[in-house]
Amino acid sequence: MIKRKVNSFNYAYFLVFLQYSSLLLVLFSGALIVTNPYLLLFQIFGGVLGVWAVVVMRPGRFNISSNVKKGALLVTSGPYRLIRHPMYTSILLFTIPQMIDGFSVARMLFFLILLLSLLLKILFEEKLLSKEFKG
Repeated sequence: MIKRKVNSFNYAYFLVFLQYSSLLLVLFSGALIVTNPYLLLFQIFGGVLGVWAVVVMRPGRFNISSNVKKGALLVTSGPYRLIRHPMYTSILLFTIPQMIDGFSVARMLFFLILLLSLLLKILFEEKLLSKEFKG
């Protein structure tokens, strides 16, 4: 039982490492802010959505890993009322315009790794949350 928790803990932080390293590679493998005004609107919306999600969750309860903190509360207000994973959505809304505006094969590879890490993190997080909140 303890070994399983340690493996779960390690897997959660592996996914965090994968997410943040690929995100940084996408962000800094070309221009950070896009030049196309329509794509810039998507980036701005992604940034606002991410900030809104963090504010609603409250910074003290924010957790970068999928592990559920002791005494955690399930947030269902703000953007969480409309989108299951608003922070991950905000990352995609910010990085997809970068892919379109400053395409390169390397950037696409970094983005695909980011997308895979987010999908794996969502699956893992949903499993942990459904156990914690029974539903």
